[in-house]
Amino acid sequence: LGAFHKASFARDGLHVAVVGDIDAATLRRKLDQLFGDLPQKQALAPIADTQPKLGQQLEVDYDLPQTSLQFAYPGVKRSAPDFFAAVLVNDILGGGTFTSRLYEEVREKRGLAYGVDSNLVDHEHSNALVITTATRSDRAAETLALVRQVVKGMAEQGPTEVELEAAKKYM
Repeated sequence: LGAFHKASFARDGLHVAVVGDIDAATLRRKLDQLFGDLPQKQALAPIADTQPKLGQQLEVDYDLPQTSLQFAYPGVKRSAPDFFAAVLVNDILGGGTFTSRLYEEVREKRGLAYGVDSNLVDHEHSNALVITTATRSDRAAETLALVRQVVKGMAEQGPTEVELEAAKKYM
């Protein structure tokens, strides 16, 4: 723990907020007293971005009347040139609107779930498109297949012009 502390806490990663009756020179002296012994830079080894392992399916069986389904697909970094296009596609696919493809197919047409949505997850070293829903256990296989079918349709055909215009207006 001590080694981690020494490697992690450094002046280049320090953020301090101060409110009150203090001038800049006094604050600088106080901060130097408190944090002056910290190294200038962190000594942590760089962390590589994660590489998703595609095609995996994990099932955990519980004797419950409802099944939770979560899907994770490779995502898009916020800094990627096509990030905002991905935001639009996510909105059309299942990004929280009642007109998304997943909502229409899973809830409205088939009544398989109360809700279904997709989200772009953007972390520093991993990114994902995550889809979540819950359904009756006896309808889980049907829901699983349907979500995959909707995702495949989006991947193969992309959004329609009407969907794209609606998503742009919504944003």
